[in-house]
Amino acid sequence: FYDSVHGGYFLVPSATDLPVRMKEMTDGPTFSTNGAGYLLLCALYSITGDGSYRQKARQTEGYHRSLDPRMITGCCTFLCGLIEKNLRGTAVFCDKSGSTEGDEIWSLLWSSYLPGMIRIPIRERSDSDFLPMSVQCQGDTPALHICSHRQCHPPITTVDEVRHYIRGLDIFQGDEISDTIQAPDQ
Repeated sequence: FYDSVHGGYFLVPSATDLPVRMKEMTDGPTFSTNGAGYLLLCALYSITGDGSYRQKARQTEGYHRSLDPRMITGCCTFLCGLIEKNLRGTAVFCDKSGSTEGDEIWSLLWSSYLPGMIRIPIRERSDSDFLPMSVQCQGDTPALHICSHRQCHPPITTVDEVRHYIRGLDIFQGDEISDTIQAPDQ
């Protein structure tokens, strides 16, 4: 366990429940069980609507930030690692206001079938500094930044615009990954 406050690594008994693993940033696309837990809590909240899942996810986030405010959650660092491995598309959602419109955009994005797309929620503007792409969260208006390998589109700020992009899927032309495997010539 890496603790930046105390300046080093520490061994803990396996029975100790660590809410975060601080060294995730340099691990690339390998995330801890705590990062996986965070992702599952977010997904369970989206599926069930049970606020206790959201509260537990935010508690994990809050604890992580209290240890080192320049670090971000395991969820985001894991997804950043995947982006670096050149998966086909990303959707970075910036919303520090917690508005109803923002919740609707995130809900639509999270519940849509978008194979290969990485969805990243950013709650603090400074978190976008860690993203290996030209996305910076600015202003208080919720904004969705959609990028594929070949292009990044202007920020999307309304639910209708999100629906338009999802229906058209034109942002992924040329980036689709075939779900069929060609048999080699015999």
